[in-house]
Amino acid sequence: MSTDERPFLEQIESFFLETVQQGLALRPSDVEITKDWEKRGVPVEVVRKGIADGIQRFLATAAPSQPLPGVLKYYRTFVETEFETWKRAKMMGLGIASEPVIKPVDMIQAAINVLSKWNDQAQNPKTKALFSKAITKLENRPQSQSAVELIGELDDWLALELLDNHGNYEWRDSMKSVLKAAQMRGVGFEALKELEKAQIRLHAQQLIGYTGLVNACLDWEDD
Repeated sequence: MSTDERPFLEQIESFFLETVQQGLALRPSDVEITKDWEKRGVPVEVVRKGIADGIQRFLATAAPSQPLPGVLKYYRTFVETEFETWKRAKMMGLGIASEPVIKPVDMIQAAINVLSKWNDQAQNPKTKALFSKAITKLENRPQSQSAVELIGELDDWLALELLDNHGNYEWRDSMKSVLKAAQMRGVGFEALKELEKAQIRLHAQQLIGYTGLVNACLDWEDD
């Protein structure tokens, strides 16, 4: 979770301009989009993740010399998609710890239940060990760490570890190509980190069908 205390607009402007490497300030239309996000309570982390997803989608079809879209309007759909997932999580009690939730539930226990089910179904000893380790991390969660932060970290960690257990490492070459294409377009360091996470999630879904611990927790609560 971000500890940046700068105003919302300043955080988004800084991240976006570093990402697209175009201009010295947000365009007036982008400022209005950002103000709308702030008014509706879209977290900075959600915006960053949505922009990374937008970059990923763009690079999948763009010509090598084609620059990144330099307006937030292009990325708005991706941010809104991430925000819908975040709102659903918040309704289930997985929102930001400092904010009230409408339907408080024990999402840590839901995550443990999901991982226990996956562990029972897994046949690969290494995979079972991963799920067991994740359960232990949840059971020993520090009081200072929010549920959403820990489950989000475990989600990214599991996606990477499960991919490595899969044994096919060609996805790493694909990811490197995407990151290189982003670097050639001047994408900044923070955005590259978000893009790398997005790539890992994408390949985990495509290669092994891993759609994420957060989504599984939400589906568990829906059942």
